[in-house]
Amino acid sequence: MSWISSYTKCDVEYILMLFCNAVEGADLVVLPAVFAEVAQEFQISPKSLGTLTMARGILQALTSPLAGVLDTRFDRRLVIGFGALLWALATFALAGSVNYAMLFAFRAINGIGLGIAPPLIYAFVADSHPKHNHGKAFGFLGLVAGIGVGVGGIVSTSVAATSLGPISGWRIALSIIATLSLLLGVGVLLAVRFERNGRGG
Repeated sequence: MSWISSYTKCDVEYILMLFCNAVEGADLVVLPAVFAEVAQEFQISPKSLGTLTMARGILQALTSPLAGVLDTRFDRRLVIGFGALLWALATFALAGSVNYAMLFAFRAINGIGLGIAPPLIYAFVADSHPKHNHGKAFGFLGLVAGIGVGVGGIVSTSVAATSLGPISGWRIALSIIATLSLLLGVGVLLAVRFERNGRGG
């Protein structure tokens, strides 16, 4: 990985931040990518589907400032890990939803996790890299986020067209993204040293 090292501080924590950013992008698009299948199963209108996105967006926007408050009270990487776990569990719950009310509630909760983690991912990367390397470090974050959105959309639409016995493909797609998010959340919690305000020990 010497080619990466020439651009960034390449360590386990930074790699985890990259993967978190990628999977966060995938999680953003996984539900919209399977809207057609969800609409068919629950017999809901495009307006109702749009409301799901609105709920996620509002909660994500309202929660993002909370990330700054949590950052002053807890270790930054700890908050990122729990944020990833929150959006993972909410995505699992979305996959198991049996009515529109559950879809709405869990997509809103999903927005909370997506609002907490990303701002602190960028803050963590800023604090763990010298100023002259910020542009390159953030560039890789943007790169993997775009890849996550693209791959997440393609995989979700492909899987949504299949099924596993009685399990609909769209539920499988959400479960795949949720599993990746869960593994990353656990990885962040296990692979970092905790100190307050994001300062490593």
